[in-house]
Amino acid sequence: MESADTQYIENLLPSIKEITAPDIRQKVAQAWLNLWHEGSYRRIEDCSWFEAMRGEITWSNHEHSEQVAKVAIAAAQAVREAQGIEVNMDYVIAGALLHDVDKLVTFDGRTHELTNKGAGLPHGFFGAKAALDVGLPVEIAHICLAHTSDSPTKPRTVEAVIVHFADFITGNVRMLVEGRPFSYGSLMSSYVAGAH
Repeated sequence: MESADTQYIENLLPSIKEITAPDIRQKVAQAWLNLWHEGSYRRIEDCSWFEAMRGEITWSNHEHSEQVAKVAIAAAQAVREAQGIEVNMDYVIAGALLHDVDKLVTFDGRTHELTNKGAGLPHGFFGAKAALDVGLPVEIAHICLAHTSDSPTKPRTVEAVIVHFADFITGNVRMLVEGRPFSYGSLMSSYVAGAH
């Protein structure tokens, strides 16, 4: 991976620098780059957090991912301190940063509509696949696949539970303070079902 590519991802996702294992940090960046190159967005920053509400929602997918990482880090530290439960922080950060990376290929960067991939497989699938394709542990792929309320699998690790709830906290709090409707279910599943 070129140093310019690394710098690009680090500028978009500063929490990536908190991953202590260099190989995990590099592979998270590579997963983002791979899906960006596979998709149709001119820049990673052009992908909205939720394309169906692109005109109403002002934050991008990478901004949301960074916010989820920050909330997940704080939650993981609280779980460690309050409950004495061990948490793999590298997995939490990597999973949080990758949980929505698949939007780069499940939405079309030109039309902002679902692609065949987005309509054909559940949200999180291509993020999990991208994680595995670059050699990240299955536990990180599991976080991607299990992060929504309608995921094909439920969170089965401490790290996956933390990222799942960090995602909902981040998205729902922002929707609430901006006066937008939100649900505890998946916006993506509503979109796929035609409820947009």
